[in-house]
Amino acid sequence: MRSSNPVFQSNAFRTASWDQLGGPVERAAQGVMTLQGTINKTALLLALAIGSAAGAWWAVANGHVAANVVTLGGMVVGLIASLAVMFAPRTAPVAAPVYGIAQGALMGALSLILSSTLEAKLGKGAGGAMVVQAVALTFGVFAAMLLAYTLRVVRVGPVAAKVLFAILLGSMLFGLVAVVASLFGASGMISFLWSSSPLSIGLSVVMVVVASLFLVMDFQQIEDGVRSGAPKEMEWLGAFGLMVTLLWLYFEILRLLFKLKNRD
Repeated sequence: MRSSNPVFQSNAFRTASWDQLGGPVERAAQGVMTLQGTINKTALLLALAIGSAAGAWWAVANGHVAANVVTLGGMVVGLIASLAVMFAPRTAPVAAPVYGIAQGALMGALSLILSSTLEAKLGKGAGGAMVVQAVALTFGVFAAMLLAYTLRVVRVGPVAAKVLFAILLGSMLFGLVAVVASLFGASGMISFLWSSSPLSIGLSVVMVVVASLFLVMDFQQIEDGVRSGAPKEMEWLGAFGLMVTLLWLYFEILRLLFKLKNRD
């Protein structure tokens, strides 16, 4: 079963394409993908993202750089790095850390913006508490899905994977249309995405569930790669794919909490 995560759809994670990375002798010299190696690389990427997020928060909060510069820069650099990993997997050892730093900065700046917006309404401390809750819930969901996967309680079959991917694609297209519409003065769709209406909150709940299930698909692909003896450098691809989903999950949880708290 293939994951709907675009990272794992790369040919680099298919057994038939591993020969592109070298012959049997070269692959033997490189070693094979291991679960511990993937965990270590995921931990490194998370550390880079968290450190970058904290640095971006501090820099924006103290007026050293504008929030829009950080968010735009994070989006552009993150996009370039992710495309590099997907189309040239050999670049993952360099591109994946760059992605972690760029997206960490983006999430740090966005977190500060939402935190400041909430505190303007509810008072000092409300925004910081929201961010802490979002971080805790993200790691909590990750731990819960990993446990459920390990115990074989949760599995995502091919049909379900296609449905989840369709939901993700639909939400991305809606967001793109909303951004384009806002450029022409029609900001209603953007407002809906961040409103506290029951429908908007329901949409956020759905996206949190979808992101959580993508974690399960990522676990499956990593396990398949380890079991099949994928090349050692595929650990970077596995760690990168998991990182993409985790940051997405954090964003969706943060947005859901913002909507819920903004109703108070």
